[in-house]
Amino acid sequence: CILAVDFPAFPRRFCKTEDFGTGLMDIGTGSFVLANALVSRGARGVDPRRNWDSGAAVLAALGGARLAATWALSYQVHVGEYGVHWNFFFTLAAVSFLTRLVRVPAKCCGVMGLLVICLYEAALSKWGLGEYLADPVRGENLISLNKEGLFSAIGFWALHLMGTSLGRQLFTSSADVDKVVLKSKNVLPPRMPLWAPWIFKFGAFVLLLWTFLVFLPTSLLVSRRAANLAYCLWTLALNLLVLLIVITSHLIMRHQTLSLLEAVNFNPLPVFLMANILTGLVNLTFNTIDMHGGFVWFIMFCYVGTISIVATLAYLSNIRIKFK
Repeated sequence: CILAVDFPAFPRRFCKTEDFGTGLMDIGTGSFVLANALVSRGARGVDPRRNWDSGAAVLAALGGARLAATWALSYQVHVGEYGVHWNFFFTLAAVSFLTRLVRVPAKCCGVMGLLVICLYEAALSKWGLGEYLADPVRGENLISLNKEGLFSAIGFWALHLMGTSLGRQLFTSSADVDKVVLKSKNVLPPRMPLWAPWIFKFGAFVLLLWTFLVFLPTSLLVSRRAANLAYCLWTLALNLLVLLIVITSHLIMRHQTLSLLEAVNFNPLPVFLMANILTGLVNLTFNTIDMHGGFVWFIMFCYVGTISIVATLAYLSNIRIKFK
């Protein structure tokens, strides 16, 4: 979507919303934060105190490089998304920094995440922070210039904490599911698969999330720009629904996985970074806003094909790039 949105043929309903609402592209940052949390050290039971790394610094450096590149090339930047200087990589760096700065035991991450997002939502709706973020007028200080990115990092950090708690539950229960699948892999499946109760419990939790989301007060709207409570619930509900479908399919097919999915999952951040670089190159080469017809589809085919081929070759060659 990050390239397709630059073409007029891309449906506007899938674009990022300005203040409130949901679009396909609104899920991106939240999904990345949640995916990282689900497989984080805390979720896997690894003590983070023994593994302080330079991940936040590397992400901040990537954010600085992107900022410098956009300024040097006079590349268009939507200020209302993160702010004047802030970008996606700075948000990931802030979440990583907060996670390591505030030591929260994995078993307490869920409660801590709920506490943080509730206090943050109170600040947005009751204490004037929401009006401050929605005000198009900016001051000259760095906080005002980047208010969306700075304050939304709190919501994304809360999402990361809740994701870590959910990941811990998934890792704890998946070991039992794997044992069941291995035992039944070479025999005829029973009328109800032995892993079905676990899937039903997971599905019930996802249904509960969607129920909460549907019955939220009308005054509590989803805002990706602020990463508020409604946005975190929406991100959790949508991503866990997709995860439920993937896990169920994975178990039904007896642990068979699509190679391209494995390849992208092998180097998620490098693949995303490559996609960003290719998007910039296309926009610098072509006037995408005025392009129509078959050539647009040809560009998108080459774009997706290049990313898929490079990701697959890296996976087959066992080349993993870690930013830490």
